[in-house]
Amino acid sequence: MSETTRTAIKTDADTLIPDNANQEVSPEDVRNRVKDLADSAVTRQDDATAFTLGFLLGSNSEACRAILRCNESIPIFFASPVDGTKTIISRATDPFTIDALHATCVSGTCTVAVKINGVAVTGLSAVAVTSSGVTATATALNTVAVGDYIEIAWSSVSSCVNFAATITCRARYPNGPAGAFGPTTHFGSGAPSSGLGSNGDYYIRTDIGANLGDTYIKVSGSWTLIGKLSGPGYLASSTTSVTTGTGSKTWTTQTGLAYSVGARIRVWSTGSGDWMEGVVTAYNTSTGSLTATMDRASGSGTRTDWTINLAGEMGGGALGGDDYYSPTLKRYMKNQTTGLYHRVYCDDVNGIPSFVLDTTGTSSPT
Repeated sequence: MSETTRTAIKTDADTLIPDNANQEVSPEDVRNRVKDLADSAVTRQDDATAFTLGFLLGSNSEACRAILRCNESIPIFFASPVDGTKTIISRATDPFTIDALHATCVSGTCTVAVKINGVAVTGLSAVAVTSSGVTATATALNTVAVGDYIEIAWSSVSSCVNFAATITCRARYPNGPAGAFGPTTHFGSGAPSSGLGSNGDYYIRTDIGANLGDTYIKVSGSWTLIGKLSGPGYLASSTTSVTTGTGSKTWTTQTGLAYSVGARIRVWSTGSGDWMEGVVTAYNTSTGSLTATMDRASGSGTRTDWTINLAGEMGGGALGGDDYYSPTLKRYMKNQTTGLYHRVYCDDVNGIPSFVLDTTGTSSPT
């Protein structure tokens, strides 16, 4: 830099060289005055510093330095930048990010790069500046740490006069403490084991069947069922010892079923085939106690392997034995080999109305 500078460095609040912009000053005077203004121009406004120090330099490559705290904008002015000039404009005392650059020149053109510690900011590495002005935005997150310096560099300068620019910045604060992990959702077949998961966790059953989608939550070390994907059903089982027959019968079966008083049910032994039908008189959804008055039955044994489900109401009236066919209206089938006629009639076969063929046969149907 030459021993004198005939240009002025101005701020919004003061001038480095008051009254006469052509007054001769030494480089040391310029540096000292810039530092004084930088120290006095910093004011806090809602955790951000309004930093309004501007620079007006001649065609030189001497770095002009100022102290920068967290800020929102840095206005810059150069009378005649030179191709290849790199000028440090600030050094950070608080972390922040650089967001954008707005630049213009009275005449001529130039290309500008904004750098952090000599590394160009993505999106601000080659900003073409003309008299009509340009605004460029940083395209990647960049952080200026405490002690870093911001630099502006010129290239492709073509008669650029009165370059003016504003670098827009934003304060960046330290990360807060890590938050607590949220609840975990577990999946598995069957009910969850007590040792699985932590309080607040969820468990969803994946086994195919009536319990698919059952949802549990763990509270105070125990899993509690809080919801079912499928609604209440009717198919049930019981190991209660009950003797086959009519009258009031009670079984202990599953809880949460859909039975209500008045529903007709069929109960059968999976091993023997004994069965009963009747109407529900009581069902406790919490204990699974089911009571019904049975009005039809087949078999007479005492069983413990019961399956329970809904049954339909009988049509007409219940018929049994030979009443399934009319004594005056008979139907026969003739065996062409023996020549005998066999009577066909309806009968109750294990509680199911069926067509029965009389195997004895007769030579003279009546």
